[in-house]
Amino acid sequence: MTDRPIEQQLRAWYAVQVPVTEGAPSALRAGVVAIPRDVVVRPVQLGGQRRLALLAAAVLATIIGGWLLGGIGHQPTPSPSPTKTAGPTAPPTPIDTTSQTQQAPAGIFAAVRMARAVSDTVAWAATPDGLYRTPDAGQTWQAVQPLGWALPADAAFVDAETAYVPLEDGVTIAVTHDAGQTWTSRSVPVDAGAGLASFSFNSAASGYVTFYDPAHYDKPDGTGLLVFGTSDGGATWVGPAHGLQPAFKNKMPKVSAAHGSPFLVSTAAQTEGQPFENWFYTSEDGGATWARLPFPSGALAPKNDLKAVGAIMRGPDGHLLVAPDLEGASEAQVVYRNGDEPSSWSELAQAPSSSSASVQFVSATTWVVTTFGAPSTIESTTDSGTHWRAIDSSLVFQTRNVTWASTETGIAWSTCPAFVSNSCSGSGTGAVFITTDGGKTWRATR
Repeated sequence: MTDRPIEQQLRAWYAVQVPVTEGAPSALRAGVVAIPRDVVVRPVQLGGQRRLALLAAAVLATIIGGWLLGGIGHQPTPSPSPTKTAGPTAPPTPIDTTSQTQQAPAGIFAAVRMARAVSDTVAWAATPDGLYRTPDAGQTWQAVQPLGWALPADAAFVDAETAYVPLEDGVTIAVTHDAGQTWTSRSVPVDAGAGLASFSFNSAASGYVTFYDPAHYDKPDGTGLLVFGTSDGGATWVGPAHGLQPAFKNKMPKVSAAHGSPFLVSTAAQTEGQPFENWFYTSEDGGATWARLPFPSGALAPKNDLKAVGAIMRGPDGHLLVAPDLEGASEAQVVYRNGDEPSSWSELAQAPSSSSASVQFVSATTWVVTTFGAPSTIESTTDSGTHWRAIDSSLVFQTRNVTWASTETGIAWSTCPAFVSNSCSGSGTGAVFITTDGGKTWRATR
């Protein structure tokens, strides 16, 4: 069984056990609103080990948060349902966010929710205990979380200086533009039961935060979304715009974003005995509007096989690049480009690997492919697949928890034994690994 069926089973369990309308207590919301304003954070240098005390919380948060991420950019074709309405400007309610500067215990990366490398030296990581940043490719880590931060469903690590995270009440958005030294927060007008905030940014100043609409949840025409946008770096939020996540015949659609992509993507699940719904929806405005596109199909991507959008971006010529994740007869990693007719696809390039792998678009011409299983290989191209470089990785990847800032610098994270390597064995010994030589060697931090 791959990670995708496991994810689907966990999502189904969560949907049964936790009501969608369950929100934070009013006392907690009121307490967060009363927190004082911007402060300076003194970074704390971290390292060491600790036991895996919060693995279950991290797994649950992964399932909650995996459903939604989005983006901004080229104007998409509206979905068949009415999806967007004008909304008022969210009142700029400032809430000051003091950083938690206490010394972190050893073993900060025993459970990691998400991580992203954003440059050749800077990476961010979120755990159940805190938010961390490295300025020197993992040699040291600094605790930079704002007061009121709790393990979120999502966070936007935009660049080396900028990050957006929700606070404990879920409707207050904290932003830093100075690498976590100071944070500023604003509340958006969302009622309890609106789900967890998800972010989609294509620059430090411009992007979206999206919530479920509790008044239109899991209905036959799709689940409602409440979308707020900012164009001034989180100083103000405009909205809500009312979006609608499109519905599929096969329930439990997967909504996620590919690495390095500002797109919100929705694909169908697959039900035994029923054909796969061979199309996907994309949104470039946080889910306010959607465009429906067929998956590329052919010998390397059979129409009836389960697919997901592993990587997607819009190139400088306005055309889409897509690398589907495939489960079926073929595991070839193929990049497709659409034509002047958006629903048409042509094969642009095929990665050398024929094993299970994930593709990340670092840019329109630079791609990194991470293969899974033993041995693991890092394949990269800087010329849209005309030439490839392959490096045997010193880590053996069993999960897709790896992101790349360039062909040289990447970050991987794990909670063993789901991730295999020479320096990560046994239960409860999670770690974050950073490479600066294309995957040949990795530095571990626990």
